[in-house]
Amino acid sequence: MDHGELDALVAEKVMGWYHKDWKTVTHGTSGWIRKHPPLQEYWYCKVNGKDTRMNTLSWSPSTNIAAAWQVVSKMKETQPFFSLYYDDRSEIDPAYWFCDWSTEYRSGIGAKAESAPLAICLAALKTVGVNIENGEIVDA
Repeated sequence: MDHGELDALVAEKVMGWYHKDWKTVTHGTSGWIRKHPPLQEYWYCKVNGKDTRMNTLSWSPSTNIAAAWQVVSKMKETQPFFSLYYDDRSEIDPAYWFCDWSTEYRSGIGAKAESAPLAICLAALKTVGVNIENGEIVDA
């Protein structure tokens, strides 16, 4: 699974966005968008509090920390306890980033990765029931 596929999963499963082909509307681009309630025909995503079309090429939470923080903001709506840390203490194992989500009623669900944005995305997906191991979706 490449970063684009992972970003698509995060957009759908974590952010609640919907993919729509915009070829006839916005000059050949496509975007991840979220339905704007109540019952409107248009689809949007919220960016800085404004309804906006999101271009899939410019939004990559698995590689871009600014986009990953959007995932953090979304996750904190339902998973208020969040931790992210870098561990380089082992002389044998490579250093890694670890992200953990939890609530007052459930212990943490976490994931580790070679970058902070990737750890955030993997932990967020795992929290919503999508477990990625070695680049593949596995049963949780």
